[in-house]
Amino acid sequence: MTAPDPLIARVVAAMKAVDRDRGADAEGALEWLTAGEGPAVITQARLQEFLWYYLPTRWMMGTGEHRAVADALAEALELLGLPRYAAICRSATTAAVLDAYEQSISRGKAAFRKAFRASGIEPPDLPDFVWGPVMGPHEAHAHNAVTGLLEMAAAAGDLVPGRRGRQKEREELVRTHLSLARIELGGASFLDMIRAERLEHWLSRHNRGRVWPHLLPELAPLLGRPHPPPADAADDPLPPLRWLLGRLLEGQALTQTDNLNRAFVQEASTHFGWSDATFFGPPHCEDELVPLRLTHDLAQRMKALRRRGKAIYLSPKGRALLADPGAMWCAAAAQLLPRHGFGAAVGEVALALPAVVGPMTGTDICARVQEAVADLGWHDRDTGAPPDERAVRSGLTAPFNLLDALNLLTGRRRARLGAELTPTGRAFSLQALHTRATGPLPPLPR
Repeated sequence: MTAPDPLIARVVAAMKAVDRDRGADAEGALEWLTAGEGPAVITQARLQEFLWYYLPTRWMMGTGEHRAVADALAEALELLGLPRYAAICRSATTAAVLDAYEQSISRGKAAFRKAFRASGIEPPDLPDFVWGPVMGPHEAHAHNAVTGLLEMAAAAGDLVPGRRGRQKEREELVRTHLSLARIELGGASFLDMIRAERLEHWLSRHNRGRVWPHLLPELAPLLGRPHPPPADAADDPLPPLRWLLGRLLEGQALTQTDNLNRAFVQEASTHFGWSDATFFGPPHCEDELVPLRLTHDLAQRMKALRRRGKAIYLSPKGRALLADPGAMWCAAAAQLLPRHGFGAAVGEVALALPAVVGPMTGTDICARVQEAVADLGWHDRDTGAPPDERAVRSGLTAPFNLLDALNLLTGRRRARLGAELTPTGRAFSLQALHTRATGPLPPLPR
């Protein structure tokens, strides 16, 4: 057992001399916070997690007793020379969170998450980087370091939570901290280490069976770096998406079924490959112009749009993406495949095959994808059989139709599985795979 820290031991002894139970409450809370390592290891994040999560969920007592522990801890922290932390213990926020737990665990957890975000020390996601629900050692270390940085900035008054414009400042501060080359990491940055850690995890999960092990030696170096569009497409890599966002800048009315209006759809038909005008006339609704509908769905997944009454407009994020073709490229590639599930599994193989093997027929792609997803353990829930060709083709319909809608496939009948990618399409597919392979680790199975 670790010997108690001398300073903490003196504070606890002084409190017990006045009120033994109150001193014991403070002693237990400090032990939880420090594990015997002394007050130097106490941080605002650790304190908030204790007060707003561990105390009400792990200390089996009533809300009144939880309040008493928080108040005893506040006194101890003041005696330790940590008045700012003592104020958190006695704050209205802490009282409100503990009251929420008295109503239900789910309400308490929701109040905890809201309060932690409002404290201003939770590291924000960046446009091109999202913290994962599950973290490897490097990511967890970086997350703790950034949390400490934000705490110091808030304590110094440089970042006041909730003040207008502070979110952008927080993001820039975090980006700089994560991107800084570090001597202790051999010149690498936190971001470099996190992405390498995530890539290693992704490769280890896929290195099974026969198909993926054949692809990974050549694919792995490609997945470790971003893939911008070719130079001749850099200014406008995704014209259909750019056109749609540009036309929605000032807003468009929606129909009663929340689709884009007929006049807009007919205007869009010349930009989205409507080829049936001779026989059927112009399209009447969004569902008839499938490439437009798919691009509209993509923009929504990118959070580039927002509703206002019965009209749709660009969101602030959409305006930023429209002004930055590189950011639009990355955001769109991140949404090419589903985040998880069977569609993600088949899509990853189907995008990887052309990058390594080159052009393939649709039949060959389906056969290789079938084998790969079976090797990864996918099977029919009812029969236990591996996925058949029909299931694989169904899973590949959405990404290949979207590639077609964005003009990233070549040849006639481009939407057919097996159509060759354009040079821009190949870069887009590799960017999508890079984003997935270096993205957040998947949540743990329940």
